[in-house]
Amino acid sequence: MLEKLKTHPVDGGKSLDKLLAERHTHGKWEASGNDLIYIEKTTGLPVEYRWTVAGAEVEVANGNAARVTPDLHRKSRIVDERRTNISPNDLSLYDFISIEFGMHGDMQLALKEAAFRYQVTEEQAKQIYLDTEKHLYE
Repeated sequence: MLEKLKTHPVDGGKSLDKLLAERHTHGKWEASGNDLIYIEKTTGLPVEYRWTVAGAEVEVANGNAARVTPDLHRKSRIVDERRTNISPNDLSLYDFISIEFGMHGDMQLALKEAAFRYQVTEEQAKQIYLDTEKHLYE
């Protein structure tokens, strides 16, 4: 399944593997149980894209994966419902970090910008992001 996921076409006709390698030059693929993960160890918070094998299908298992492979996001309705149970400020911070990370691919910079904008520490921004991600996708 990992090879199938790596060759999955994404925006612009590239393979997922090529897109992620361009964005995260030090990233690597890992398989852990039913999870297929592309991870790049960075300062502060590792960049992680996660998919889960469900039967003969691969589906999104976190927000980063949802952004690069929206066609594999089978639980988007559930995620949308869960968003209504998160405080507006936490959700806004989570979305801000997601957008900033998507724009420049640097999670540490996204956390720093969120901390400044939302008047929290970088550690608090990181924790809010991780807690929100967990609530939405687990």
